[in-house]
Amino acid sequence: MEMFIDCEIDCYQSLQTTSGMEVGRLKEMFGDKLCFWGGIPVEALIAGTPEDVRKSVRMAMERGAPGGGFILGPSHSVAMNTTYENFMAMLDEFVALRDKF
Repeated sequence: MEMFIDCEIDCYQSLQTTSGMEVGRLKEMFGDKLCFWGGIPVEALIAGTPEDVRKSVRMAMERGAPGGGFILGPSHSVAMNTTYENFMAMLDEFVALRDKF
């Protein structure tokens, strides 16, 4: 992350939470210098349940949204085989939470 900051990058996208890139930890360490984008494991969108996705959204929002500098999204992209139900659960949970932060 320090290299991105040194290069004057403003935002880091693709937070792969399953590989240790948890948004709350990253914000604690670098949130004064970088915005973070991601937080929803692509694995949850593909193979999880809608409740798994909702839980991921809640966790990402609770850890990433306070104070700004956070863009909620999948860890990489909306990947092939993402289920419609899981995608809609992600959007629905975000809408339910967005005004709380």
